[in-house]
Amino acid sequence: MILARVAVVLCLGLSLGIARATEPETTEPVSRSMGSEVSLPQGINIDALRAAAERGEPWAQSNLGLLYQVGRGVARDEQEAAKWFRRAAEQHNAIAQYNLARLYENGRGVAVDVVEAVKWYRRSAEQGYANGQFSLGNMYLFGTGVETNPALAVTWFLKAAEQGHTKAQSNLASMYWRGPGVIKNRPESLRWYRKAAEGGEPLAQYNLGLMYLNGFGVIKDREEAVAWLRKASQGGVSDATKTLIAMQTVSQALETARADFIADMSARAETGDVEAQSTLGLWYEMGTNVPKNEVQALKWHLKAATQGHVGSQHSIGLMYMIGQGTAKNEAEGIAWFRRAAAQGSAPAQHSLGIAYQMGSGVEKDIDEAAKWYRRAADSGYRQASEALVKLRE
Repeated sequence: MILARVAVVLCLGLSLGIARATEPETTEPVSRSMGSEVSLPQGINIDALRAAAERGEPWAQSNLGLLYQVGRGVARDEQEAAKWFRRAAEQHNAIAQYNLARLYENGRGVAVDVVEAVKWYRRSAEQGYANGQFSLGNMYLFGTGVETNPALAVTWFLKAAEQGHTKAQSNLASMYWRGPGVIKNRPESLRWYRKAAEGGEPLAQYNLGLMYLNGFGVIKDREEAVAWLRKASQGGVSDATKTLIAMQTVSQALETARADFIADMSARAETGDVEAQSTLGLWYEMGTNVPKNEVQALKWHLKAATQGHVGSQHSIGLMYMIGQGTAKNEAEGIAWFRRAAAQGSAPAQHSLGIAYQMGSGVEKDIDEAAKWYRRAADSGYRQASEALVKLRE
């Protein structure tokens, strides 16, 4: 039964695992491949940068926009960021065009205008900027600001993928697997999933692990499956963690050594091992390897969450929202969702979207719900993508 459930997860992940841009609002709003800090030329300070920007230098205008967006060296001001991005974008700076499009798509510093976002994504993409190509592909895929066109989505994903953009590679693999916009091609899907996985894309690592686990397009290889699923789990894909737990549950080796395994996990948790604490929380929550105990689940999730474990932070939020193992406290649940969401947890972002859509623990706000659904969808979280589509209907 457990193995059958794992196979079902594979079908869902491979057919619907679509990623979008993932820059959190508190970090640099450009590609992760460009670093996590705003990079200025050696010897250039903010005053010199501003002077260069006011002289009309597009590189300086783009970087000054970034400083205003992240609040580095200047007060954070997204309207001012939009102003400088626009000046650089109008001088054909591809990065500024991409960043300006992101502001229009998300309504940061400007009013939401997805048509304007498409315009600037297109200009960035046509200059060969991989982030712009990837984002334009998503606009065509989801029909945001343009008519839905999977074939054009594939075209732009391919351009970005060929430049090494791992999220574009993962999306391209998904589309080769399921078919829209391109003829189904399982070997090509595997090739792109592998490229993305080797490049560090967690969703691709998850899907590649499932392919090895179930023998879809490859020879079954449990060790290879576990290796990729562990990487995906470490990258924050909660379904990968659950799959690993399911595999452990049906493993004969685990059955014969269950007592020692549980004792070792408990000992590690007692000494402060955050992964062990989170795992114990999941075990008690799901009744896996130990009798189901919601109070114990909350206890171990809380220990892991206070050390910053995003999966446990989200789990605690869910438990407070429904009163599982503790008294129901929606405000506390929302607070834990926000902690996990701030670290980029797509499930937590999705849960915040639900909360705002339903008015649970927060004032009902459809625009805020859409914002959180979009952020989760940006990370390839299938449920959020579906919720966003339904919200627009």
